[in-house]
Amino acid sequence: MAIKQAKTQNDLSHLIALREGVNAQLKVCEQYKISIPDVLSSIQHEQQKFLMAMQEKL
Repeated sequence: MAIKQAKTQNDLSHLIALREGVNAQLKVCEQYKISIPDVLSSIQHEQQKFLMAMQEKL
């Protein structure tokens, strides 16, 4: 586990904050029956659209 390998207090705080954020997201997804794979797919699609729009501007 990454938390056990943290070398500084700052690293440890950052990793704990990330863990807590993930736990909060999982709880919300369960509560509202949100599919995590669907969310990831949607994010990837939006990123692709953004990158294509940026390339068109060049």
